[in-house]
Amino acid sequence: MGQDDLQLRFSFVVINYNSFDYTSKCLKSIEQFCRQHPYEIIVIDNASVDDSAIKLAKKFSDVIFINNEENYGFARACNQGIERASGEYIIFLNNDFEFKTDIFDRIIDKYQRYENLGLLGFQLLNPDGTPQRTGFVFPTLFRRILQLTLVPLMRKRTSVLKPKAEKEDQVVDYIKGALMIIPTRLLHQLQLRFDEYYFMYHEELDLAYQLRQRSKICLLDSTPAGIHYGMNFEDIDNERVYLLRQKNILYFYQKNFGRTKLLLLIVINIVVFSFKWLLSIGNRSRRDVCRKVIQLSLDFL
Repeated sequence: MGQDDLQLRFSFVVINYNSFDYTSKCLKSIEQFCRQHPYEIIVIDNASVDDSAIKLAKKFSDVIFINNEENYGFARACNQGIERASGEYIIFLNNDFEFKTDIFDRIIDKYQRYENLGLLGFQLLNPDGTPQRTGFVFPTLFRRILQLTLVPLMRKRTSVLKPKAEKEDQVVDYIKGALMIIPTRLLHQLQLRFDEYYFMYHEELDLAYQLRQRSKICLLDSTPAGIHYGMNFEDIDNERVYLLRQKNILYFYQKNFGRTKLLLLIVINIVVFSFKWLLSIGNRSRRDVCRKVIQLSLDFL
């Protein structure tokens, strides 16, 4: 860092909210592994109510800090980072991600090799070193039924969802937003930003879908880049996350798939969550979540 902005190769955009320890690890890992290329780090603090923003600013004097007066959410904060970024490539990082290897030459190589490359991701690891599911397919109504019924039952049998062995480069529909790379110029050329309706969750899905509509692919490199400490499954017992995800997938259908598919998804939600409500006799909190999902589904009519 410290070189002329026009020569910057990478702009790292990291969102902080009450997370000094995680964010500190993330920033230190950038400094450790991105030594061969000029870069900048932009930290957007979403109105942390602890002292993490102050402590981070003191510890990392070369980092650019943007301090929001309120919590604008992940998508809007990332857009703030885009507007401030001066690097050739923007690297969006969850603050609970920690690099464990140098992938930065590979980033440059991938964009030189694939002319239609939009988003680029690398294999994420769980804290125990096992691979974390990183590449995904766009939602369909059939997959949504499976997610709401069978997947939660399967998840009880294993705490780690291991991806299948893949080739070095795999074209996927979208990647987990904990580590996403995109050329800064491409975002400006296509006039694309994260949709700020998404407070958090599914904003990476939506961005990848917008890129696909413009004939840009999403690529997953199987090289393990580092550890992502968060998982955030759609767990009905984690009410806030669960409801946000349900609301955001409804909005995604409304925005991208049209009225008919949205109505079908609403019907699926009403049927599935009415059944879950019946099965949750004696579990007041689960019944309440089911009722709220049905209500927010009806709100999209």
